[in-house]
Amino acid sequence: MCKKLYVRVTASFSPDGGVIPKSFYWIDGHEYHIDRVTDVRSAASTKVGGCGLRYTISVGGKSSYIFREDDKWFVEAREC
Repeated sequence: MCKKLYVRVTASFSPDGGVIPKSFYWIDGHEYHIDRVTDVRSAASTKVGGCGLRYTISVGGKSSYIFREDDKWFVEAREC
């Protein structure tokens, strides 16, 4: 089963108030740099529940999602 994993995120803020994640930290402390953000939309996580802004990101050439739920960030852990 998948689980919601809250992560620490480094982000930048645009003048219009937008938030762009730049990297996130896994539970072991490893930092993953986000190569680019390709989409941002309001969406729910169909795997682990929760909703907010879903960012489609590229990390090391692989596409994934990171979610911003209120003031917290989470990923869908691959323990599915």
